[in-house]
Amino acid sequence: MDIRDLLLKNVMIMDLKGTSKEAVIDEMVAKYHAEGIVTDENEYRQDILKREAESTTGMPHAKDSAVTRATVLFAKSDQGVDFNALDGQPVHLFFMIAAPEGANNEHLAALAALSSLLINPKLVADLKQ
Repeated sequence: MDIRDLLLKNVMIMDLKGTSKEAVIDEMVAKYHAEGIVTDENEYRQDILKREAESTTGMPHAKDSAVTRATVLFAKSDQGVDFNALDGQPVHLFFMIAAPEGANNEHLAALAALSSLLINPKLVADLKQ
């Protein structure tokens, strides 16, 4: 999978305003809805929150009937947000993966692809810039 096929410029948020985990999730879900990636904002938000309640994933993701196409949203926060990260540090870079129902394991493939890319410290530093 080439993750660049799922990253859309119009679905990026380069200046996240949210200062809490919930506010960041709401902002990203609202962006998906505004861009037509998600048809039912509340349904998708509930599925994301349900998945995050099970355990923090580091990259919120959901396969949902409200999703029109598989997409990865990239967002950046200059100030950082407490997102219950495993290392306890504020999070500056966010990815949210949306996949339509019936997309098999496309969201998991995107999660794996992003995870393998984000172990590169130079890439992470570049994204923060």
